[in-house]
Amino acid sequence: MVLKIKDNIYCMSFIEWKIREYKGLDINKGTTYNSYLILDKNNVLIDTTRMKYFDELLLYLKDIANLKLDYIISNHISLDHNECIGKLVELTGAKVITTKIGKYYLDAQFDTKDWEFVIVNNGDEINIGNRTLKFITDDKFGHVLTYCIEDEILFSNELFGQHVAYKEKIDADIGHKIILEAKEYFANILLPHKNSILKILSILKDLNLEYICPSHGVIWRKMIDEILTKYRIWSSGFHKNTAVIVYATIHYSTEKIARALGEGLADGGVNVIYHRLGTSSLNIIIRDILDAKYVLIGSPTINMNVHPKVGMLLTYIEGLKLDNKKIGVAFGSYGWKECATKKINEFFKKLGFKVVDDEILAFRFTPREDNIKKIKEFGRKLAKIEV
Repeated sequence: MVLKIKDNIYCMSFIEWKIREYKGLDINKGTTYNSYLILDKNNVLIDTTRMKYFDELLLYLKDIANLKLDYIISNHISLDHNECIGKLVELTGAKVITTKIGKYYLDAQFDTKDWEFVIVNNGDEINIGNRTLKFITDDKFGHVLTYCIEDEILFSNELFGQHVAYKEKIDADIGHKIILEAKEYFANILLPHKNSILKILSILKDLNLEYICPSHGVIWRKMIDEILTKYRIWSSGFHKNTAVIVYATIHYSTEKIARALGEGLADGGVNVIYHRLGTSSLNIIIRDILDAKYVLIGSPTINMNVHPKVGMLLTYIEGLKLDNKKIGVAFGSYGWKECATKKINEFFKKLGFKVVDDEILAFRFTPREDNIKKIKEFGRKLAKIEV
């Protein structure tokens, strides 16, 4: 589908309705690949799309631009934004605008010996006729953002994106739930780059922004100030008075501990979110952990180790570089020997979390009613602890 954003500026969206996994993430709402076209003295295509949509993209380019392309901007080296670039360069002879690191990765993925590159750095500008494009990047970040000065449009690539498949293309048409989708995207994809993102946000605060156009999801227009504020919060490590309790359970003993901890925390005024592994997807769990003050992980001991689903969670969290201003609590049940909570606490310490431990949090077999009361009391005391 094609959306006219402004005179001579178009969004070409390729909606993948049925996709349910993307780079290991569960995405139950599908996804969208956005490519943008600017018509001027020099026509510019900003990002391409997946190869399976090449014929559709080509049809749009023929219809709107008579297949005249002077520049193709590669904002990001991932194939879902570049897979068609080789064919388009061959067909149109367009020059490729990217960063030094972007060229390095394009060289690794395509036969680029006949391509003409324009290498840009942060702050560089290129005039395309009636418009000037300004490029925003950070040396440690593999993305470049393109800002159209005259139209006040930011083509942000991964930043401010969401994995959703909607016919509606503007934020106001979706409503406030799109902020939650953007949070999930940030937490699972962009969080490891939070320091670079903070630097980029410091540049964006001085720009007039009428539209923010990401490579996935809907375009921001009405909620620009809100999504910029959210990104600053998510990147800075701010936490809410929320506890996320994540657990795996076999005979429901660990689940009983989880519920008792949650009730105690709630009595202490903490907002509590429960996630049972195998029921909740990892990306939703990470979305909720992102700005939570408390992270509680529970596991039964299996083969002198954590439950396999807990092991997967710990591995996934480790790569995301969560902010360490959090309180970590491990809990669980065991039969012959307790090992799970020790391993989880070691993991929390590795992340730099403040670990709060108590012998009441690990039980042989099933906690009794008097044990449940003690666990609830631990939760009430936990609610008063500061990071």
